[in-house]
Amino acid sequence: MPDHILELAHGNARVAEAIRQILSTMAESGSEKMREMARDALAGAPLRELALSSVYGDELGEAFGRGWARCQALSASERADLAEAGKDQFGEMI
Repeated sequence: MPDHILELAHGNARVAEAIRQILSTMAESGSEKMREMARDALAGAPLRELALSSVYGDELGEAFGRGWARCQALSASERADLAEAGKDQFGEMI
């Protein structure tokens, strides 16, 4: 696992592995720019730098907007279920 992913996860191996899994999924699906960014991150490029770059920033902003809209559309019980699932997966880190 690239060191920058573990650093991004503040040394938490479980969170770093979750980030790696998300990047692996992104590398296989989504827009070409998002796949490229995920592959670069998995190959060792610092994720923070990739996310802040003009090459990927707009694409990430749009994806975040779509995700935020989906989150806002969840009912209170769906949000509570999602929060509980996060606690189960990551413990007190979140």
